[in-house]
Amino acid sequence: MIKTASCSFCLIFLWASAPSLEAQQPQTESLAKTAADTAAQMQALTIEMRQKLAAAQEAQAGRDNVKAAKLYQDAWDKAQKIGNPPESEALVTGLATTRMELAREAGRRGDYPEADTQVRLVLRLDPQNPAALEFYAANKKMLDATAGKRPSPEVVAMLPTIRSNKVSAATHAQNGRVLFEAQKLDEAEAELKKAIAENPDDTLADYYLKLVQEQKYNRADRARELTARRALVEVEDNWQKPIKRESLPVPNQYARSTDIHTGQGRQAIVRKLDRIRLNEVKYPGIDLSEVIKNLHDESVKRDPDRVGINFYISSEIAFAGLSAAPGAIDPATGLPVTTAAPAPGSEAGDVGGAKIKVELNDVRLADVLEAIVETSDRPIKYSIKDFAIVFSAKSESPQFVSRVFKVDPNTFWQGLESVISIQFGAISS
Repeated sequence: MIKTASCSFCLIFLWASAPSLEAQQPQTESLAKTAADTAAQMQALTIEMRQKLAAAQEAQAGRDNVKAAKLYQDAWDKAQKIGNPPESEALVTGLATTRMELAREAGRRGDYPEADTQVRLVLRLDPQNPAALEFYAANKKMLDATAGKRPSPEVVAMLPTIRSNKVSAATHAQNGRVLFEAQKLDEAEAELKKAIAENPDDTLADYYLKLVQEQKYNRADRARELTARRALVEVEDNWQKPIKRESLPVPNQYARSTDIHTGQGRQAIVRKLDRIRLNEVKYPGIDLSEVIKNLHDESVKRDPDRVGINFYISSEIAFAGLSAAPGAIDPATGLPVTTAAPAPGSEAGDVGGAKIKVELNDVRLADVLEAIVETSDRPIKYSIKDFAIVFSAKSESPQFVSRVFKVDPNTFWQGLESVISIQFGAISS
C-alpha cells in the first residue's frame, strides 16, 4: 500500500513540474541563439580586424604612414571590441611605430603641435615607450621655444573654410560671367555680388559686375530717352487741333515745316554732358584755358565711344551796352545813332585768363560747366554747338535784336483763334 502511494506521488510531481519545464525550453533556445549570434559577430570582427591589420602592414611597408595609421587604428578599435586577441601586440607595435613616424615628419616640417598630438597617441597606447618619451620631451622644448611664433590652432582650423569660401566665390563669379554673356543681367548681378561678398579681392567678379552695371545703365538710358519721346508724341497728339488749312483760299506759302530742328551733333553733346560723371573736380583758381584742357581729357576717358567733347574759347568781344554817337542822326528813324561799347576786360583772348575756383564731388559734366560760369572772376558764358562747347565773354547788359517773320495773314488769323478760342470776326468793332 505504501508502494502504491509513492507511485501516485511521483506521478503528481511529474505532472506539476511539466509546465515549468515547457517554459524553460524557449528561454534556453533564445540564450543559445544569442550566444550563436555573438560568436558570429566576434568571428566577423576578428576577420575584419585581421584584414585591416594586413592592409596596415602593407601600407606601412610602402611608407604610407598616414594610411597605415588609420588602418591600424581601425583594427585596434575592433580588437578592443573582441577583447584581447593574439594580434593585440602586433597592433600596438604597428600603431605606435606609424604614429611615431608621423610625429617625426611633423617635427621635421616644424609642425610641433601636430607632432605633440601624434606622440601623445603613442604614449596612450604604450606609456613606457622610451622613444616616445624622449621625442615628447624634445618636442615640448620646441613648442616652448616657438610659442608666439606660430598661428593658433583655431586660426589654422579656419583655413579649410577660407579656402572653401574662395572656391565658392570663384564659382559665383563664373556663374555671373555666363549669365552676363546670356544677357541675364539681374541674375548675373546677384551672382557677382555674392562672389564679392565672399571674396572682396575677386578681380573677375569685380570686372564683370562693372560690365553688368554699365550695360544696365545703357538700357535705362535708352528706355528713358524712348519714354521722353513717347511723352512728347502724346502731348502733341493731345494738343493737336483739327487743321483747316484746306479751307483757306491760298495755303501759307511761307510755312515749310512745323518741326524745330536741332543738329544731331548738339544732341549728342547734350547727352554726353548728362551721362559723363566726374568723381572729383578741383580747380583752385586756375585759368579757364587750363580748365577746358582738363575737361577735354576727362571727357575722352569717360566717353564710352572714347571720343570725348571738344572745347574752345571764342574771340568774340562782349559789349557793355549802347551809347549815342554825339551829333549823329539816323535819317531813316530820325533818332540819334547808337554804337556798342565793349565791356571792360573783354578783349579777344582775355576769356582764357578767367580764374576758375571749383571743388565738387560726383557731378555731371553739365553741372561742372554751370559751376565754372558761376565761379568765374569775370562774366563768361558757354554755348553748345554741333561740334564743340564754346566759352566766350558775357555781356553785362542784354543785347536787343530784331527779327522779321513772314506769315500768311489767313493762317496767322486762324492760329490765333485756335489758341485763344476766340473768333475775331465775332467781336464787334
